[in-house]
Amino acid sequence: EVLIVDSGNNCIRSADRRRIKTEQNFAGSCGYDSKFSDGSNPTFRQPHSIIPDILNPGTLLVTDTFFQAIRQLNTQSRVASTFLRIVDAYFFPRGICQQSMTGNLFVSVARHVYRIDYHQKSITLSVGSTSSGYASGLFRSTKFSVPLEVLLMSNSSELLVTDKNSRIRTLNLESSMSSYICYEGGHRDGSRTKCHVDQPSALTVIRNTLYIGEYQRIRFIQGSKNAKVCVFFLYLRL
Repeated sequence: EVLIVDSGNNCIRSADRRRIKTEQNFAGSCGYDSKFSDGSNPTFRQPHSIIPDILNPGTLLVTDTFFQAIRQLNTQSRVASTFLRIVDAYFFPRGICQQSMTGNLFVSVARHVYRIDYHQKSITLSVGSTSSGYASGLFRSTKFSVPLEVLLMSNSSELLVTDKNSRIRTLNLESSMSSYICYEGGHRDGSRTKCHVDQPSALTVIRNTLYIGEYQRIRFIQGSKNAKVCVFFLYLRL
């Protein structure tokens, strides 16, 4: 079974990979709901990302962008609860990933990336500025347009972030510095510093290869730190 975040319809759907056209509603009403609610009949507004909760087996963590919350969803009972909700001008969570040892979360919000202590439910690190931009460097000076997906690398010291402005950043958690992998819009391959991507969103790593989901394409960056080559992988005409 595959769970799908249906942001436009405000729900979580499920699909059977072994059968065709067996998609069904898993959680949420798959319609418009103006009222925030947990429980066995939860409501979502613009859910964005979903991951397994490492510290709570059988539970998923869902970013609920419009309702400004991170939700927990039990896969058996399908009961939802609120892990964290912050109603302010910046907390509109989208991407989310989790550290395997501590369980701490990295979440992209309006113009920042937060590290959230899993147990204390508190923000322990903020990367970004209240103003939109393209700056890299020190975390406090870094500027995003709209950060989307976040991916914690296996060494747990680097975080990758896709930005709506066709950029992919590396956040070094040890040096507190940000830098670019790809920083131009378009479809140009080459070294990491010259790689051009168009509206990058999804990120995943498989066997030391970073796969990037972008508009009409899947691209990959393969190799170690000394072999940073961005290569055209798959072109999709929609």
